[in-house]
Amino acid sequence: MAQFQKGKGTRKRSVTLKQIGALLTKDEIDGASEMLTGYWQHSTEESARAELLREAMDLITAGLVPVDEAAQEIAALVPTKTKSKKSELPVREDIYVYNEATGLVVTSKRMAGKFLEEGSKQWNKAIEKGDILPMMLFQDDPFTVRVVVGDELDQAENDEWVARIDWHLNIKDGKLCITGGAPLFSEDFEADDSYFDQFIREVKIPKGHYKVSVYSYIPGVNGKAVLDHLAGGYDKSEPFGAWFRRTRKNSDFPLWLRDWCAGDPSADPGHEGDWENVKSLDEADWPDYVHFLIHLMPISEIPKKGLSEIPKEGWFDETVNARVPERCPLGIVGRDVSGHLIESHGGWIFARNPFAEVANSNTTSVQGGPVSLPINELALPFQIGWFCS
Repeated sequence: MAQFQKGKGTRKRSVTLKQIGALLTKDEIDGASEMLTGYWQHSTEESARAELLREAMDLITAGLVPVDEAAQEIAALVPTKTKSKKSELPVREDIYVYNEATGLVVTSKRMAGKFLEEGSKQWNKAIEKGDILPMMLFQDDPFTVRVVVGDELDQAENDEWVARIDWHLNIKDGKLCITGGAPLFSEDFEADDSYFDQFIREVKIPKGHYKVSVYSYIPGVNGKAVLDHLAGGYDKSEPFGAWFRRTRKNSDFPLWLRDWCAGDPSADPGHEGDWENVKSLDEADWPDYVHFLIHLMPISEIPKKGLSEIPKEGWFDETVNARVPERCPLGIVGRDVSGHLIESHGGWIFARNPFAEVANSNTTSVQGGPVSLPINELALPFQIGWFCS
């Protein structure tokens, strides 16, 4: 048995891995929630051992630490990270950010744990000082963001954006954070709470003050909303299919647009029939398109002009500097995207442990022959199957 943990008290996450021959089991408690036991039957003990090591590596990567001797022995087999070099420019990273909020925040790690109530005087002061840059999202979806520091944008990055916020940020600790929502400023935030980790991504950059521009792209969550805003209301912008055919004649539809039209053939007026039998992409086949780009350039002082207007409601609107690109975007596909949530590999089956369910009950062996039950207890035998489902 190998146990790994992170956090304390009710915020503690605990995962226990166990190998019994070719069978692996996994028990997890995340805060106050106890998960179903995971079972993975392998063909050989060697295969089960290899998977146990991979699971342990994922847990250690996620910040969990070994608790017992078995876990420590496994951790010793995991390659240690080499000490990271001092951050140098330029920096280019593509990152997936998990999100359940209608806003994203760009900030510095030094702001973690500083409670800021959204829209308060302290919140607005933090914006003015360049401590935080909060931006509204049209809906609460995860997103992929490209971070570019100390480098010029390429042609597609310059041509395809639909909105741009210009501000400044003081990253004097060299730890740029992009978050879904504003978890770093929550009064419940704790650095060792695994719950918050899923919403926070960190990029190491040289310490300093930066001019920052946040660009929005199609097919990100704000893309069509920005175009509809410019056109005067919801769904009033030019249909994507028509726009693409008008501005990119004889070009193949990019995957994002094919998938969009497969889900909504009206997005390609006059060609609706072409999409009747076209299936939407499976999630595994969907490219990591860049939804937002955060461009930072070092500065020695806060610019006197060229910045967006300070938001009145505490969040920069998604339509700041909105525009319609000259041609329908092809979409920018991310490269080596990091930050995806670690999910259980496909061989796990999660089920209740019937032995644990009846551990404190008085049980007796069923002898040969039928078992008599009162009419009001006929449902009980079905619980055997429920325990195992």
